[in-house]
Amino acid sequence: MSHEVKPAGMLERLSHRMAKRVPVGACAMKNHGPLVSFTFDDCPQSAFEHGHPMLQRFGVCGTFYIASGSIGRRFKQWTVISEAGVKALSDAGHEIGLHSHAHDPSGRLSTAAFTADLGHNRDVLSAILPDKAFTNYAYPYGRATLRRKRQLSALVRSSRSVISGINTGILDRHYLLSVELRDPMPSREDIAALFAETRNKNGWLIFMTHDVAPNPDTFGCTPEQFSDIVEQSLEAGLTCLTVDRALDAIGVPSFNPETAMVAA
Repeated sequence: MSHEVKPAGMLERLSHRMAKRVPVGACAMKNHGPLVSFTFDDCPQSAFEHGHPMLQRFGVCGTFYIASGSIGRRFKQWTVISEAGVKALSDAGHEIGLHSHAHDPSGRLSTAAFTADLGHNRDVLSAILPDKAFTNYAYPYGRATLRRKRQLSALVRSSRSVISGINTGILDRHYLLSVELRDPMPSREDIAALFAETRNKNGWLIFMTHDVAPNPDTFGCTPEQFSDIVEQSLEAGLTCLTVDRALDAIGVPSFNPETAMVAA
């Protein structure tokens, strides 16, 4: 896994634009109050060592999207969480989500190859957590295509992007908007404005990051920055839920991954 992936070609960029514009699995949001979720992609060891304890300190849980082929491996940017760490996160009440096995951009795979990769992702996580279902997915590198969104609608409950925004009104379940915590970080005033807009529109604000470390990679933030945003969100009156619990609150139908994979 590396964030230095080959840039998207013209066809892939056009397909991504279509994915942003055409909803898949759209549903009206029926949550009774504003929501916030904290999500982590890849789950570097620092997210486990710093991000997880901070969420626990505030009495809330997050969603950790795991690329199973990277578990326990050392990369240029960071070391990814071990199998024991994945189990510890789940035991603490956090949600474990799907992030592919090989961490390839989803739009570059054939339909069959994508189904096989996602199945491998589930199988590896199921071997670590045999009593858990894995129903929510995050696009590697944030890249989606309309074809992939449609395929995912039969394979997972939701799919999260890295496109910035607040989810309001009609939810595109396979293009969830999120706000990335990375360099350059949003200012405290910008974060406060996001919370105010989420309250005013009764929306769902999803934060996403990678590592949480004193000297984070470009794709991460410091423990102090992360702690401040979690605290601000609760002070703003937002209810903090995992992605799956937030989907429950919004009224998204439940999802059976075993039935979905058989159908696929």
